[in-house]
Amino acid sequence: MTEKEREQVALFRYGIIAPLLNGQVDSKQYFEELEGKVHSIPYYGERKIAVKTVKEWLLNYRRNGFDALKPKKRADRGNSRRLSPDDQDHILEIRKKFLHMPVSVFYEQLIRQGEINQNQISYSTINRLLKKHNLSGKIVCVKFFSIVFKYRVFKTLFFVHFSATALRLLSWISGNNFPN
Repeated sequence: MTEKEREQVALFRYGIIAPLLNGQVDSKQYFEELEGKVHSIPYYGERKIAVKTVKEWLLNYRRNGFDALKPKKRADRGNSRRLSPDDQDHILEIRKKFLHMPVSVFYEQLIRQGEINQNQISYSTINRLLKKHNLSGKIVCVKFFSIVFKYRVFKTLFFVHFSATALRLLSWISGNNFPN
């Protein structure tokens, strides 16, 4: 949530408690009117607001002012709630051994080997962890092969080093069968 969105939510909350602060309405009657009513809250969408929540907003505003009406930032932002630091380290060590695998296949392998439980740890959790440590996606392990091939346009012999992917591409283009 951006700072602008947090301010919009705080303004909405202030708009709800303002009649109570100004003494414009009887609090008991006002709370009865609020109960069950659906409000369009910035960032959160259509929601019902509990009377207890409005009372908390009112108390927070009286104690700490407008800033107390802003939604709090998450204290655990960027940290996994499902994986302990030890589990994260263990998964990262395993990933470093299998960089050639797409994350989806790696996730399935973790489940098959009993490293994680599918019902407790989602694919998204593993993918986020790997992205955070730049270990997501299929990281191609480049194996270089030395091959000699005749470049037909210049009729010259070149020694060329190709990665495995380039070899397959060259093989496909030329119609030759190079080893994988």
